[in-house]
Amino acid sequence: LTLLSFRMDGCFWEHLFTNKFYLGFLVFNLTMLTVFLYVPSVSNLLGLAPLTSVRLFTSLFFAFVLFGLNECVKILYRMEMEKQNKELGRIAVRWGRGLDASDEEAEKRGQRFIDSKV
Repeated sequence: LTLLSFRMDGCFWEHLFTNKFYLGFLVFNLTMLTVFLYVPSVSNLLGLAPLTSVRLFTSLFFAFVLFGLNECVKILYRMEMEKQNKELGRIAVRWGRGLDASDEEAEKRGQRFIDSKV
């Protein structure tokens, strides 16, 4: 489940149904887990014991906590990337005009230019 969140920088929800192979294998994986654990003949053959409801919900809880934490970290990451991209945009405007990167007047003109485009 957390692999769904790790495969992109943006929120997973917008891209949930874009990879049909991933969704197909996710359903297959969950189906096989259910068969291996809860079909008595298969679980006896494999020597597995079914999870109690408490253990099942405990494992699901921590999977969703990890999933949620990853989404929160991605929000912070996107905020930092936005700051960095704005600063790099200011530098690019200054250099594009042939000005030194530390020129304060160029900084003001570059900021006005960037703000007018946003």
